Amino acid sequence: MSPIDTVLSRLDYVKPTRPDRWRSSCPACRGSSKSALSVGIGDNGSVMFTCFKTGCDVSSIAAAISLDLEDLFPPRDAHATTPRRRSMLTAGQALVVLDDEANFVFTAACNLANGVELSDADRARCIDAAAHVAYLLGEVSQ
Repeated sequence: MSPIDTVLSRLDYVKPTRPDRWRSSCPACRGSSKSALSVGIGDNGSVMFTCFKTGCDVSSIAAAISLDLEDLFPPRDAHATTPRRRSMLTAGQALVVLDDEANFVFTAACNLANGVELSDADRARCIDAAAHVAYLLGEVSQ
């Protein structure tokens, strides 16, 4: 069984989004969203994860489905070259995420300007928004 087949068989609510890309619930943070986790196949056949709920790291996601990091990679070819990493997001997907985060931050800023104090959850969500935008910057800067 290939690494991606192993991973997909252990995830819940898996939906294909385009060739070599899927969305599912994140097994590490166990959020209520059925599409918080983006799953993809890298150029070298490795499995790539991005959690859009809490930004779970790859090792936590792998551990949550009882896999080691090495299980996310195909067997090594002794003569293979190191491929360039493929982006997990299309430009359109990145813009959708950026739009969502900008709208949230705008709403929070308007509330602050009108004297409405942000709740702890809203402050945490602002930090998440900043992390998501930083992630997008990293994706497009490759």
